[in-house]
Amino acid sequence: MDGINFSVANLLTLETMFDVVLAGNKYGNPIAIGQGSVSQVIRCNNKGKWVAQVGPGKWIRVKDAFCYLKPEFDF
Repeated sequence: MDGINFSVANLLTLETMFDVVLAGNKYGNPIAIGQGSVSQVIRCNNKGKWVAQVGPGKWIRVKDAFCYLKPEFDF
């Protein structure tokens, strides 16, 4: 993201015994997925919004961060 001020950053960390997803907004959009421990750096962009990188060149706005157990799928 061009023109972003990354001088302000925080590290969100979660430790658990389960597979877990660290979500960045009320829709449950994952910013990190882990097994037992997960963490993600969030940064303040040039518009004063907290953002997290979720892929090469892809960022999402972080609002109401929370964690949930990673769903297990049986086929």
